[in-house]
Amino acid sequence: NHLQNLKRLNVTLHKTPKKSSNSIDFIERSLLENDLKMRIIEWEEWKRYRRDPSFYVGELIYGLWYSVFRISNPTDRAESLIQRMLQAPQMLEVAKRNLKNPPRLWVQITLQEVHGYLSFLKEIEQELRRIAPRRRIEIQRALQIAETTGKGFVKLLQEILQRAKKGGYAVGEKKYNYLLKHYHYYSWDAAQLEKIGRQAFQEIQQALKEQARKIDKKTPWHRLVEELKKDHTTAKNLLPRYRKETARLRRFIRDHQIVDIPSGEKLHIIDTPTFARSTIPFAAYMDPPMFNGKGEGNFFVTPIPKTNPKKQEELLQEHNESALKVTALHEGYPGHHLQFIKQREAKGTMMKIFNCSSFFEGWALYCEEMMGEEGYYDDHTKLFQLKDKLWRACRIIVDVGLQTGEMNDDEAVSWMAKELKMSKHSARADVNWYTMRATVPQGYYSGMLLIRQLREKYQKKLGKRFTLKKFHEALLQFGAIPIPLIAKVILK
Repeated sequence: NHLQNLKRLNVTLHKTPKKSSNSIDFIERSLLENDLKMRIIEWEEWKRYRRDPSFYVGELIYGLWYSVFRISNPTDRAESLIQRMLQAPQMLEVAKRNLKNPPRLWVQITLQEVHGYLSFLKEIEQELRRIAPRRRIEIQRALQIAETTGKGFVKLLQEILQRAKKGGYAVGEKKYNYLLKHYHYYSWDAAQLEKIGRQAFQEIQQALKEQARKIDKKTPWHRLVEELKKDHTTAKNLLPRYRKETARLRRFIRDHQIVDIPSGEKLHIIDTPTFARSTIPFAAYMDPPMFNGKGEGNFFVTPIPKTNPKKQEELLQEHNESALKVTALHEGYPGHHLQFIKQREAKGTMMKIFNCSSFFEGWALYCEEMMGEEGYYDDHTKLFQLKDKLWRACRIIVDVGLQTGEMNDDEAVSWMAKELKMSKHSARADVNWYTMRATVPQGYYSGMLLIRQLREKYQKKLGKRFTLKKFHEALLQFGAIPIPLIAKVILK
C-alpha cells in the first residue's frame, strides 16, 4: 500500500502543471520529484527494510527520544511515550516478517542498539512517574510491553546472527552513483569522488606537517596532538567550559559580521542522556522541530564517568582546549545549530524537511575552515582543525571503497588507524556506521568543497558588493538542500 501510494502521488505530481518559475517553486518541485523517485526505488528495488534490522529498532528508540525532547506539554509527552511503548510489539512483528539475510555486522550493531533501548526504558519510567504520577498502572503496563518487545528483538537478532554472513553491506557502484546524483545532486561519480578524496588527503597531510613545524620543528604532528591533549578542563567544569566557549562564538559571529543569528533561538548545552552515552561518547547535536515548538536545539556533552583516574584522563583529553573550540563551533555556532535554526525560516515545506547530509555536514566542516580564516584559531587549534579535516577527507576514500567493494570493513579499520593515528577501537566505531550510510560519510568533505566553490562563484557575481555575510544568508535561506540546487538559484 505504501509503495502504491507513493506511485500515485508521483503520477499526480507529474500531471500537475508548474505553478511558476520562481526560485521557491522550482526548488520545492525539484526536491519533491527526487524525493519520490528515491522513495519508490528504495521500496521497490533496493528494499533496505529486508536487510537492515536497525531500521526497526531505530523507530522504537527515536520515537521515544523525540517525544522526550520535542513535546513540551507534559500531558502530551506522557501520552506519546505511553502510546509508543504500547505499539512497540507491532514493530517486532514487522521485523520478523521482513528481515531477510541482513549483514552480520549490522546485526551486531543493532544488538547494541537494543540494549541501549532497554536501558532507555528506565529513564522513560522516571520521566513518566514525574510528569504523570496518576497514570502509574498504565505506565507499568506500557513499560512491561516495551521491555518484552526489546527482549524479543534480542532473541530475534541472536537467531539471525547464527546464520548471518560476513560482508554484504556494499551497495555497489551503480547504486552509489545513483545516490550521488539523485540525493546529493552531484555531477561526480564514485571514481571521480575517490580521486578528489585521495588528492585532498595528500594536501591536508602536507598542511598538517607545515602547521606542526610552526609550533615545534622537531615533533611530528600526531605527537604534538598527543601532547596538546593534556591541556583540558576538569570533569566538573566540562559543561561550563562548553557554555563559555559557545558564548564567545556568538560574540565573534556578531562582531565579525559572519551571519545573522535569528532572534528567539536558544542552544541548550546539557549532559547526554544516560541511554545514549554508549553511542555518543563525546558530543552531539539535536536539531529543533521545523514546524512547531520553539527554535531551541540541544547540544549534548557526555559527562566523564567516575571511573579509574587513567580512564578519566583519556576521556578528558578528547575534550582538550583545542578540540573543544572546534567541536563547539561545529555543533553550535555557526555550525549545525545555527544552520537548522535558519532552516526553520525557509519558505518552502520541502526545504524544511529535506535534510541532505552533504549540505548540513558540509556546512559544519565549512564553518570549521571559515572560522580559522576569520582569525578564530590559535596555532594549536588550527592543528586540531587540520587533523579533523584529514579525517573527513579519509571518509571519502573509505566510503567509496566500502560501498563499491574495493575495501572491506577490517581493511578500512586498519587503514584509518594507521593513516589518522587513531585507535582501532575508534576506527571500528566509525567504520561501522560508514557501512550503514552509503554516501553520507563522503558528504562532509565534498559538501565543504562545493560550498567553497559556490562562494567563489557568488563573489565573482557580486564583485564589490560581496560580503561573507551576504553569501551565508543566501546559502542558508533554503534549508539543508543539495548544494548544486542552491547554486542554480543564487547564481542565476
